[in-house]
Amino acid sequence: MLRYVIAITFAALSISAVAASDDVMCVQQVLTELGYAPGPADGAIGRRTREASAMFAADTGSRLPALADDNANVWCTDLTAFAASAEASLLNSPARALLPADVLIALSRQPIETGARLCKPSGSSLDSVRSVEPIVKISGFNSRMDNVESVEHARDLERFAGAFGGQSVLALASDNLALKTELIKILARWAEAGALLETIACVTGDGLLINKGACTEWTQDNGQDPSGMKDATFTTFIGAGLVRAYYAALADADPEGLAVEHTAIKGWIERFSKRLKRPGDVYFGLNMGWYWPTIVNELAAGETDAARGRLTKIADEMLRLISADGSIRERTTRGNRALWYHFTSIDEIVVSMELMRAAGMTPPAALEEDLHRAVAVFIAGVKDHSTLDKWAKLANNSVYDGTQDWDANWADGDFAGTWLHIYPYRYAGTPLAVELRALVPVMARSATSDIDLGLGLGCIYNAAIHSPDALPAPDQKTAPPAELKLTGAMVLRADDEPNFRSYKVTPFSLSVDDASTGISSIEVMADFNGSSTPDNLQLLRLTMPRANLKDEASRLADFSGCDPISVRVDGSEQELRLAFGEEAGVNECVFDKMGQTDRMIWTAIHEQFAKILAASKDEPAREIDALYERAK
Repeated sequence: MLRYVIAITFAALSISAVAASDDVMCVQQVLTELGYAPGPADGAIGRRTREASAMFAADTGSRLPALADDNANVWCTDLTAFAASAEASLLNSPARALLPADVLIALSRQPIETGARLCKPSGSSLDSVRSVEPIVKISGFNSRMDNVESVEHARDLERFAGAFGGQSVLALASDNLALKTELIKILARWAEAGALLETIACVTGDGLLINKGACTEWTQDNGQDPSGMKDATFTTFIGAGLVRAYYAALADADPEGLAVEHTAIKGWIERFSKRLKRPGDVYFGLNMGWYWPTIVNELAAGETDAARGRLTKIADEMLRLISADGSIRERTTRGNRALWYHFTSIDEIVVSMELMRAAGMTPPAALEEDLHRAVAVFIAGVKDHSTLDKWAKLANNSVYDGTQDWDANWADGDFAGTWLHIYPYRYAGTPLAVELRALVPVMARSATSDIDLGLGLGCIYNAAIHSPDALPAPDQKTAPPAELKLTGAMVLRADDEPNFRSYKVTPFSLSVDDASTGISSIEVMADFNGSSTPDNLQLLRLTMPRANLKDEASRLADFSGCDPISVRVDGSEQELRLAFGEEAGVNECVFDKMGQTDRMIWTAIHEQFAKILAASKDEPAREIDALYERAK
């Protein structure tokens, strides 16, 4: 009799084990469908399955217990239900090629107004995107790349790419289908024109780098040699940024209504991608040694295993490249640029880790520990440059005089600053994240602009974590506005042409916060679509020559990267322009590059311009006043 009981018990256990195995297989299959990496659907709960299930629970805010054989049936049921939900579509969207599931889900749960406010780009507008005709070729860079102003279309391409990335992120954050449609049509127009594809390609058909013929660099010590390699690299990484913007924000918008446009863009991406170097060695710089463009393409194409293999290699190599003291090999040792190279390398670490999460992987704990040490080195270095001496004095490929070549307005920079906003999201509440957040406001320009990545995704992370009540009010200032005073003003018409009129405004004894501005005249430009009446106004701007600004930092600054609405370049001369009304957002780029005194003066003039007009009894002042009211 005992033998029968034992046999029945074993049979029951066997049936139970089979059922559990089937449930685990169900969990593994659904997790795989949702973009996670649980390993093979073999019915066994191993390390990868545990990590993938824990990651899903964290991403979605699920209250499921840790996956085990005895609760796998509950997991299977809940996962299957989630896979049929609207949120599951986010996990299978093209945006997952860049953004992890938790970010996409958290963003979708926030009011649209939050993303629309935080992701409004600084210094660019949709007109900045519309106004640039497709550029098919870049040629003429030297190896030092200090001749960008003379390279035909180079600045135009930079401006287009920056504006396109900014508007794409805004479209994603605000879920604005009209804006997405406009951007898709613009990118399709570029695709149909073969944008960038006539630039020299310095790779072979199978992705190996060519270093001969026209594809050379630094054949002269002074770097003035013509370099096809620099032409190719400049074009390739701007193009890669456009591709990332498309996948992150646009690729799934109105697939039926915009089918022709999507087909054109995808065809262009396929042709453009043949220009990418096949990634090999892992190193900091050039999008982690050319890895990012290929990884993003693979994730977008559903080639997840290939992307995960590359990301695993990046993680392994990063552990070798980051030292135990938080310094980064051959980056924190770069003399007077050590802080800059350390900063950009942290961005590559953080973005690479986000790509791991987007691919359903959990970054190694050891890599996270290395990241925290590197961030600690950065924060200490920002506060006191001398803390970098022990590394910077090695001066690898650089010089060192005991100082750091570092922009005091680094939080508002537009290169490699996305990590400044990802880190406080990912490690919210930790001492380093709190300290970094105190240094970098959520409204900093680095949140919406990143030339290296191609789009400023930092604001997406800010929108995902911040409740609307915690955001600064749209017009909130960090300090009370400076007070503008004058004793009177004279206003005269200067030019009166078809579709254009300009005025000369002469303020008397103009001061800001009781300090004389030294400004003797201000030019006002009005562009019209037809007759010169307020109803036909297209654009109203103040203008000032860069050479007339007070701060040396302003006079030496290069404003050419700002929107064409904001600057006119004539050789070495630059004329700055501040817009009113809907286009006023482009002013931020100009203000960001000004010195502190000029920023205070011209912000006050721009914001209180009505006071200057009211101080004049001249009829042209009333004309400008009517235009000013129309622009507002």
